[in-house]
Order: sequence, then structure tokens, then C-alpha cells
Amino acid sequence: MVVFISELEDLRREMYENSLQMIELLRNRKNIAARIGKIKEEKCIDIRNREQEIKILKKLGNDGFTETVLNLLFEYSIHFENHKEFKINIDYNKKLNGKNYFLIECSRQNSLFILPFVLNPGSVIACENGEISDILSSSGHHIINNRIENEDITVSISNNAGDIIIDSHGILISENFIENKEHIYSINVV
Repeated sequence: MVVFISELEDLRREMYENSLQMIELLRNRKNIAARIGKIKEEKCIDIRNREQEIKILKKLGNDGFTETVLNLLFEYSIHFENHKEFKINIDYNKKLNGKNYFLIECSRQNSLFILPFVLNPGSVIACENGEISDILSSSGHHIINNRIENEDITVSISNNAGDIIIDSHGILISENFIENKEHIYSINVV
């Protein structure tokens, strides 16, 4: 028993060190991407360059895992290359509890399918509903069982209070969520 715990702690320390290295590399990549973005903007070059991505994919391997990780890195880099503020004009078509919402009319099942695409990848989500947890975790979100204190938003499945509401009519997305989306990474699902 003591050997198992010691080995587990050693592996956790190794994982922690690995995480530190990855965070430092991603911070560096973010800074490089911002510099590349400025050059591309000055020279009127498109942000997306599939030919460059293919060169990298060919050099680093073409197995499914490597390609998936590289595609995530490509999107991460593109996000920081494209430093322009992105705003969408939304016609809010529902008012509820004094808040403006954009309603996408669909079944509950389709609303649950849409939800992971609305939330930012990598968000930490407190959710005790197994079905919803499975849907969200398979889409790159980190699921925890404990409620988050000071969450950025609440997703409501069971009542009509939250920044995102899923009910029998569809999915309602609040003006607050849409205007602050880039800063929303901690979510309670109730």
C-alpha cells in the first residue's frame, strides 16, 4: 500500500512538472503568435495558412493523436495571431427575468448537442448530471463534481435562471454571455 501511494505521488509530481513545462511553452507560443499576427497584418497576409500547417503535420508525424494535438495548437496560435476584437451583432429574440436572450429553437437533445460548441474549450465545468458531463467532457471541457464558487456563468437545465438556459423550447443564450464570452471559463451547470 505504501509503495502504491509513493509511486502515485511520484507520478503526480512528474505530471505537475510536465504541466509547468507545457504552460511555459504555450505562453511562449502565444507571444510568438502575436508577433506573427502583426507581421501578417502589416503585409496583408491571411491569418490561416493551410499549406504551412500541412508542412508541419508532415514533419511531425501523421498519426491521429499528433494531428489532433497540432490542430489544437494551430487554432490556439491563430487565436493569438488574430488580435482583432470580434463582435457579432445579435438580434435578441427573448426577454426573461429582465435579461435579453438569443433563442435557438430545438429539442432538448439538440440543445445539449449545441452546448459544448457555445462554451469555450478548456472551460472548467461543475456538473453532476452524468449525461451532460459526458457530452461536455468529450468536447474538451474539464468536468468537476464540486460547485464552483464565483463562477463566470451558470447553465440552467432545470429552471429559467442562468446565462445559458436549456428548456423544452431550445437553448437560450444571454446577452451577458455573448458580450463576455472570451472571459468565461468557469461554469456551474444546475
